[in-house]
Amino acid sequence: MVYSMSLIYSILRGVILTLVFISTLLGALNAWAVSSFLDSWRNEYPDSNSADIRCQLCHVQREGGAPWNEYGRDIRNVFNNDLDPGTRTIEQAFRMLEQLNSDNDGANNLSEIRADDQPGWRSGRVNNAYDRDDHVVGTFYPPVTIDPFPEKLPVRNYPIELSEVASGFTSPLAGVVSPISGLREQLFVVDQVGIVWRVNLDNGRKERYLDVSNRLVSLGVFEDGGFDERGLLGFAFHPQFSENGLAYLYLSVPPTGFSDFTTLDEPSLADHQSLILELTISNPSENSAVAQVAAEREILRIDQPQFNHNGGDLQFDGRGLLYIALGDGGGSDDQGTGHGVSGNGSDPSNPLGSILRIDPVGRDSNNGQYGVPADNPFVNRSDRLDEIYAYGFRNPWRLSFDSDGQLYAADVGQNDIEEVNKVQKGMHYGWRFREGDFFFDPNGGFSGLITRVFPDNLPPEQLIDPLFRYDHDEGISISGGHVYRGRENPTLRGKFVFADFQKRLFTGDINTGDVEGVDVLPDIFVFSVAEDANSELYI
Repeated sequence: MVYSMSLIYSILRGVILTLVFISTLLGALNAWAVSSFLDSWRNEYPDSNSADIRCQLCHVQREGGAPWNEYGRDIRNVFNNDLDPGTRTIEQAFRMLEQLNSDNDGANNLSEIRADDQPGWRSGRVNNAYDRDDHVVGTFYPPVTIDPFPEKLPVRNYPIELSEVASGFTSPLAGVVSPISGLREQLFVVDQVGIVWRVNLDNGRKERYLDVSNRLVSLGVFEDGGFDERGLLGFAFHPQFSENGLAYLYLSVPPTGFSDFTTLDEPSLADHQSLILELTISNPSENSAVAQVAAEREILRIDQPQFNHNGGDLQFDGRGLLYIALGDGGGSDDQGTGHGVSGNGSDPSNPLGSILRIDPVGRDSNNGQYGVPADNPFVNRSDRLDEIYAYGFRNPWRLSFDSDGQLYAADVGQNDIEEVNKVQKGMHYGWRFREGDFFFDPNGGFSGLITRVFPDNLPPEQLIDPLFRYDHDEGISISGGHVYRGRENPTLRGKFVFADFQKRLFTGDINTGDVEGVDVLPDIFVFSVAEDANSELYI
């Protein structure tokens, strides 16, 4: 049977017009419903006039403060748990909750919520959660949010100049000084793709010192060579490098069937493993480009559940003990596969979310490849890991020691707070019970929220406040820093100078915790702050 093309065209045109009419009608009805809802909502919240409220109905993740109040969580719970999924509406959730609270028993009723009454809260600015199960959920939060620090940081005009020393890196994450005096005009720069560069600070010349790129997982989460948080993440010379030639690397490597530590039920679930590798360098004092590796030895392997939050920095103290920064295992909100019941950051029975301290030339560990310092805080505790020095971190990206031996850790935040911690032995730095000095709600399958509401499941340990913190009005991801002990900028001496990835520099007063922005804005994304042998700083 044959049909004319004109007849087929007429039929298709009729169908298309009908669909367009239905779509237009539904859109108009939806727009009317949304408009009606917004009008009633603004009657309850006369100060909430942000157009972003409309986007919240569409459940789209947006930048801004994290939505939080007790009433908002109650609305969500009623909507998800008490109403028929096939017919439920936000309006029904409002009305049901109002009825439940109509006895005026002190609960937060809709008419009682006012941003002006809540410390740090303001109305009209929303940051919508998203559902990790990848389907839209018709949940709703009132447009009352925490802006952690409403006042902007003061910005100070410091006498700082930035000048280029070397270029041509891919992703320079750290700069390390050799303990050998004849090499102290050089900076050994860690490039995430697997290269340690030897950079002459006098003339900017750079040469390959080590190349371990063939040991790494294939980098690029979304595309080959694209964004990743894995790679060569740390490098350190042993303090007696001139005698023993030992150097240490933190590598993200493909998983094997064996690991020293895991939080996973099956080894095959690991995204990758964090490997601490020891190299023995022949002729360590040699001032030539390429290091001659005489031997290598695996110190320890740790399963990583996801690709991100690896920490990665390595630092030695004055006793020759090695500090290893480990993130919470990745994902977000420290929950899900490989994160246990309450998250890895708050669980000192596994190494994730912690700073470890080991003696890399010792041999009394369980795997016989390193030593455990006898004065580590949890030695011989059956419920805690001998290797942990401090814990409660989300992603302690960079570590630094001051000249007095004090350790500082720059810990990357979740959605709202970036922080620097003054690290003390055996202390719990909050994650995931807190983000910065706010309490944190992992919020099930939705984006985690900061809150001033006191949760009912806090651990018995004291949670240590950060020394410095700032919110995402100021930056997005802290890049680490150092207490400045150099001579070129006397006005900075004794201040903690640090950076944010989003092209920003800050200073912090280590005595008061006050933070100031620096008016010099680098025209690059900042991965790290490095220190040379003279205590001058590099980004």
